Amino acid sequence: MRRARDAIAVAVARGLAVPIVVALPVLGVLVWIAVSFGLAPLGAIGRAVSRRDPADVKPLAIASPPREVEPLVSGLNALFARVRASLAHERRFTADAAHELRTPIAALRAQAEVALGGRRWRGAPARPRGRDRRLRPALPISSTSC
Repeated sequence: MRRARDAIAVAVARGLAVPIVVALPVLGVLVWIAVSFGLAPLGAIGRAVSRRDPADVKPLAIASPPREVEPLVSGLNALFARVRASLAHERRFTADAAHELRTPIAALRAQAEVALGGRRWRGAPARPRGRDRRLRPALPISSTSC
């Protein structure tokens, strides 16, 4: 009786093993295809973000993203909007700071010219360049007037 039971168990196991061995690779390939198809929009968004120029903070132009990816796209677009606003704020601050720095230097230069009676100090280049253009006239005068 035991031998008969063992023979039946082996026959059932062989009968189940063959379909499982054939079905598992087929199911694996089907799952691979389904996951690849499902993640394709996420891959497209990843490629769109990686191709962007670092200075490009325009919103992502993804036409009708899938429902699962929509929060990611809207989150990235909100981040880009905050970065855009931050850059604009920084540009305004830099422009204001540059103006505020130019104003005291211009005042010092005007005071120096008045103190010299409108003549230029010796050694001043005819047309100073860059930062020196703003600073050079004030430096020798401030060192001699102290």
